[in-house]
Amino acid sequence: MFPGAHIHPSQLYMVLAGVLLFVVLLRLDRKPHFDGFLFWMAVALDSVLRFGIDFTRYYDATSFLGKVGGLSFNINQILSVVLFLTSMVMLKILSRHRTEPVGAPPGGAPNATTPSPRAEVEISPTGAAEPRSAR
Repeated sequence: MFPGAHIHPSQLYMVLAGVLLFVVLLRLDRKPHFDGFLFWMAVALDSVLRFGIDFTRYYDATSFLGKVGGLSFNINQILSVVLFLTSMVMLKILSRHRTEPVGAPPGGAPNATTPSPRAEVEISPTGAAEPRSAR
């Protein structure tokens, strides 16, 4: 079926890469970042992993688009490069447009009268949210 080709379990490589990507993103999520950081970082890392793993997959000779040195590239790898470059551009653009945290007054830290966005609240019988009293 695959004459003269070395077959790798590329599906298993992709599963392992997905688990690795999940762990890396969990670690990155521990610190606050700008909006869109985790999404575009996931796109960038996934494209790098797919680019590398695609060298282990079997393709017939008509699937390759070009050659650089001794390496042949297919459409999946070209799209991975495009996704990686796009994610790098988006990370650069979004890092310049940081937004204020939800609930914070413009230009600074919340003051004593503004509850923090994660403040605990109680719902009164009238349906209004009120800050929970200190115990």
